Amino acid sequence: MIGLIKKIRKKIQRIDFEGLWPGFIPYEFALYSEDAVYLNDVVLPWDASFAGDTGLFFEGRFIAILKVSEKDMVDLDVLTARIVGTMFTTHQLTASEDRYYCELKALEYPYDFDNLESKYAEHCFLTAAYRHKEHSIKRELLVMYMYSKSNRKRLIGEMLNYEKSVQSIEGSVEYVSLKVLKTLSPQKYQKRIAATLKWLDSHDEKLIDTRRSACYSGALLCEICDELGIEFRNKIGSSENYIFDVVFDKLQPEQIKAPMSPIYLKGDSKRILKKHFESIQSEIYDVETHFDAAVVKGHFQIRAYDPLNMTRFVNKTLHRSYVGLYDGNEMRIIKGPVVVYSKDSDFSVVVKYVHVEG
Repeated sequence: MIGLIKKIRKKIQRIDFEGLWPGFIPYEFALYSEDAVYLNDVVLPWDASFAGDTGLFFEGRFIAILKVSEKDMVDLDVLTARIVGTMFTTHQLTASEDRYYCELKALEYPYDFDNLESKYAEHCFLTAAYRHKEHSIKRELLVMYMYSKSNRKRLIGEMLNYEKSVQSIEGSVEYVSLKVLKTLSPQKYQKRIAATLKWLDSHDEKLIDTRRSACYSGALLCEICDELGIEFRNKIGSSENYIFDVVFDKLQPEQIKAPMSPIYLKGDSKRILKKHFESIQSEIYDVETHFDAAVVKGHFQIRAYDPLNMTRFVNKTLHRSYVGLYDGNEMRIIKGPVVVYSKDSDFSVVVKYVHVEG
């Protein structure tokens, strides 16, 4: 592993960090598994502070940390792009990024027919804008996307800011990773772009995955702005504006009354929603009725969670990987799947949880 880290460092030396984003600098990074942590030339035993791909305050400074498997080590270009992306996450933490949106609040996100159909339409405008080579048409399609997304506020209200937040924070991380991959291997960059386009073109359950969709659409928005020469990269911590709003102000799409083109609307969202809610209820039922299910009642505050692996049905939230609950004295880390029962509509307060023991 130490030899692999040295090879990655050589690849990182090829990257122009300031060129990726104003003020961005490289950070130390650690790769970890379930057993060990590899930092510089030192091997440390793993502990619970190493969780996720993120920035970690470790022994007096911030470092970027990534969990890796043997499969991740096969392609060092892709792994290096991930590492630099995680360095950018670390940079966001150290540069006082304040556009984060509470993921527990985002559990209130409205999954309904009109919202999903409109979101699918705007994804189509965005992917069409990326694919078109003529800059004037690319710009028009981007304006259509901006108008469409802005207009969706009438359907989901404040939750549009959740999407914008993920686009700005997670989307910019994905954008940075894409740019690194483009430097290291243009062919692998094109493959990653193709996967992004395929995701956003999908009119299926991927529409329900709001966080990933916002991440990918944010990255693609940055790519399109690069091609059109629209600057969006404000120094981290210096602006409270979401990237979408920065671009919106420069394009001024509110002056264009863009119709919602019916050719994009397939009407499949009712089927998608039905399948989604049936799937959630089934997963929750499986936990609640498991022969090893343990029921714990009390008063808890949610303090830790994996936003990519949690979903809600009414007052029940399913945490597929883990959840951290504070009982007033100590933090409990419960491995998933866990179903927590919220008090009313405050999803940060838990009155009961069910998990599978063993």
